[in-house]
Amino acid sequence: LTRLKLRASVLVEESERAGLIRDVDSLTNIVQQFLEFAGQSADAGPPVQVDEFLREQFSDSDGVGDSVIDSAVDGSGSQDAAGEARLFALDLRAGASFTLPRTLLDRLATNLVDNALEHGAPPVDIRTARSDGHWVISVRDHGAGIPDDRIAAAMKPFVRLDAARGGEGHCGLGLAIVARLAHDRGGRCHVRNHAEGGLEVCIELPVGVVAAPA
Repeated sequence: LTRLKLRASVLVEESERAGLIRDVDSLTNIVQQFLEFAGQSADAGPPVQVDEFLREQFSDSDGVGDSVIDSAVDGSGSQDAAGEARLFALDLRAGASFTLPRTLLDRLATNLVDNALEHGAPPVDIRTARSDGHWVISVRDHGAGIPDDRIAAAMKPFVRLDAARGGEGHCGLGLAIVARLAHDRGGRCHVRNHAEGGLEVCIELPVGVVAAPA
């Protein structure tokens, strides 16, 4: 796929180049999803603080204008000081004791946020907490949600409920990957339509179970 993309950028007529490169990128994304779903381990790398990792990954550190808030810190809403719409809203309350292997956390966060952005609408609310002996990570979009009777199907591999909710290069593996990662560590994955709109995915992991699955 990389060679195809390189050849397209060099040999293909400019009028056709953009479409071909977009197709190669779409195929690459699908292959990566298959490889991720087939992978057996996500425990590589040292433990990192979940709140700190999420704040670093989803902050406006690259200067491209995607705004992020931490409502646990400033309590602001879905707009920045200039009145522009924010891409992310963070409410990180788990604290420094909540740690996960970096690769595991990266896979969870990437799939949850990618699912929210591809199938929903911003802002994407990212929340962490400790509740009833569990660490909680939840991600909610502000899109149209999905029919309640189709939520169970959305958790199955390779299921795409509606072409209108699907982006290029996706084959219905994002939530299945998240659910399996949580289950392998004694946790749970809940998907529901939020009362105020949008789809919310909530991951619960037992406190103290942050390393390899049994």
